[in-house]
Amino acid sequence: MSELEDLYNQYSIGLNYKNSVDQFRLNTKFRYYYTEESGDELLGDIDNQYFGLMQEFGYGPNTIGLGIQKIEGDSNFPMLDGAVPVLSYINWTQGTFNKANELSYHLTFNHDASWLVPGLNLLARYVDGQNYAINGQKGFDESEFDIIINYRVNEGRFKGLGFQWLNLNYKNDIQGDYSENRFFTTYSFKF
Repeated sequence: MSELEDLYNQYSIGLNYKNSVDQFRLNTKFRYYYTEESGDELLGDIDNQYFGLMQEFGYGPNTIGLGIQKIEGDSNFPMLDGAVPVLSYINWTQGTFNKANELSYHLTFNHDASWLVPGLNLLARYVDGQNYAINGQKGFDESEFDIIINYRVNEGRFKGLGFQWLNLNYKNDIQGDYSENRFFTTYSFKF
């Protein structure tokens, strides 16, 4: 449970299940949130539920994920500052897919390309959000397609140095389409 005084209360439960046999892997994620306004209702009327289920199937270097997410209620799923990530979503993307009444389908494909270049990983992700509501009017859609390439140096002098390229393409029915390319550099080390 979380409480933001005079904003909202949020109750949640999450379940993860992982299992593997030889090279076959299963990863199941389930998330549920219930959010309601509290106190002075400084963010207005908030009363919604979030349901999310993601099933990933892996074999060898490949993993395919299939998911569904539903926001039930008349208000958007609240986020701090409007877009602070809820990292425990089943599948976090740039487009938040948190609109009132929205149903979204998630498809991911991840390939560990370490066989080609040690430390290389490729991810393609598509999310299709349908029938969300704005000011009580339903029928709006949004979608996002991402390609993410990660590379991390695994040994030698630069061990821990990582690079990521994200190409994202977001579209919706209210003229908010955009494409972005982002490049990240990270470095991690143990103390």
